[in-house]
Amino acid sequence: MVLTTGADQSDLGWPGCTMRVVIPASFITATGSGVAVKFGAGKSRGLHIAEAFIGHARVLPFNFENAPTVLKFKGSLEAQINKNSSTTTHLLRNFVVKQGKNLIVAFFMDDESNDEPVAKLPTAGWRSFYKCGGERDTDALRAVGYDERTSKFVSHGVLELGIGGNI
Repeated sequence: MVLTTGADQSDLGWPGCTMRVVIPASFITATGSGVAVKFGAGKSRGLHIAEAFIGHARVLPFNFENAPTVLKFKGSLEAQINKNSSTTTHLLRNFVVKQGKNLIVAFFMDDESNDEPVAKLPTAGWRSFYKCGGERDTDALRAVGYDERTSKFVSHGVLELGIGGNI
């Protein structure tokens, strides 16, 4: 199954910020082992991801249920995505996507690049949270100090989610 987010808008300026994108359980119509995430940059600037993680959400909207799993790009923890382009993580063969559970994709954008993740307009069930200031807590189970961005844009940086090896 490939879940396409529909992200097609630009959202400029995220230096030293962590983004947590919540993918609602209602959009996850298949379960299975293996997951990959396609990230995309907007039309004006690139996107530098310094690190990224995925995991199921707990009751609080932007916290992980268990320790999240690191996402890698061609063997690296980071990726530079050119403007109006995308890149896909390695397939996490042992990650099991569960129906009925929200997923969180969390990633950190470095201080230097003033990134532009592609996003989409508000969509029921989708949520995005951010925290800026350079503090990396991308993999924190119980994160604090995040602001919600859902009223303006959602799905920041996340273009597709491939479940079961499809993407």
